[in-house]
Amino acid sequence: MEEDCLFMDNVDFMTYKKVFSYWPFTSSHCVEKLMFAGGDNPSLSYNLEWISLGVETFAVEHSKGASLSENIELLSGIAASLDSVPNKHLMDAMTSNHSLYETIGDVLRVAMCLPYSLENLERANRLYALLPKQPTSSLFDAYVMYQVTFGFTNQLDDWNNNFSGLHKKFAWGALNRLQLDYGLALVSKTEENISKLRFALIHSFETYIESEELLNSIKKNQTARSRLNWLLFFSSIYLDN
Repeated sequence: MEEDCLFMDNVDFMTYKKVFSYWPFTSSHCVEKLMFAGGDNPSLSYNLEWISLGVETFAVEHSKGASLSENIELLSGIAASLDSVPNKHLMDAMTSNHSLYETIGDVLRVAMCLPYSLENLERANRLYALLPKQPTSSLFDAYVMYQVTFGFTNQLDDWNNNFSGLHKKFAWGALNRLQLDYGLALVSKTEENISKLRFALIHSFETYIESEELLNSIKKNQTARSRLNWLLFFSSIYLDN
């Protein structure tokens, strides 16, 4: 996919590939484990562990050049991983574990990056409803993807019109501004704007990742997941429909 190639063109591919070359999990291994997530009495902690490992495994595979389509079975398993967990369990868990928001965000991203189906749209609706009304900086792309998927331009317009005030309240940054602009361009399907913003989004995303690594001193513990530009993945699916 064009977006996949663009993404990899903007990182040091050889260094990036070397960092994750010893990842011990495979897609088939994660798919096998994620199958148990659909049991009658799913363990939330089990599900959360394999969602994280599954997303990281996909990210490692992508760093080696694998496309979304080559990992469709793994992504489908991640998308279905919370289907059997009641909303109440998830909401109760979120009160004491705020990192669960990020995991739900990952599952939401995956569901929306899969080919359109009623099942995935229903999942997206359910997961989105569990998240706060206003997005955090790290979840902003998932919110934009949802709004674009369902054509809810009123929310995108509201964020756009009130960005100067909301960005201070919710700590939105320059990357979020571009994510919103890109989402608005996707809704309008103006190819000139999409192409222009795509390159700006790639650059801003890489700048954001590098600044986060320096700020948090996580260079030695770098994750492949942190380098997944989900909004670009999503746009390749969205524009094909």
